[in-house]
Amino acid sequence: MNFISFFQNIGETFNWFNSRVAKYNILTDEQNGFRGGRSTETASQSCIYSILEVLDNHLNAAVIFHGLSKAHDVLNHQNLLFKLEICGVSGVLKSWFKSHLINLIQFVEIAKIGSNNTMHRYSSLYIETTYVVAQVSVLEPICFLLYINYLPAYVQCANLVPYIDAVWLFDN
Repeated sequence: MNFISFFQNIGETFNWFNSRVAKYNILTDEQNGFRGGRSTETASQSCIYSILEVLDNHLNAAVIFHGLSKAHDVLNHQNLLFKLEICGVSGVLKSWFKSHLINLIQFVEIAKIGSNNTMHRYSSLYIETTYVVAQVSVLEPICFLLYINYLPAYVQCANLVPYIDAVWLFDN
């Protein structure tokens, strides 16, 4: 695969995802990331509106702004592939996603220059990981959105406003 076709595939995947989200209403209404007409601004407005509503009723409001940027490292691949299937990902596209998730290898390497100016390299064992999405790809935010998509439905004790890799919780 050449460089240009690689980026065309990423663009096509991103466009496919956005059209699928719009057509089949895949993301929960609370999600503001990767949606037409939604942004950090709409996420902020939603949060502020809810807080003001609570304060207008003479109640107390507590807000937690929680960044989830490292949470991409704990996505279980099998669960993620299952969620992609639920969203209609199949065939070649599912294989493409799977190829970016399966057989990822992690290791640590340390280079040291010895006393006689020779380079010595020390490596840990190579370990296959099942809980990481390649962080240099457009897959990372898309996969994470699908992974946490229904989180607002499972949190009953607070309201959530998710935006890509952040969640704002507020309690009334």
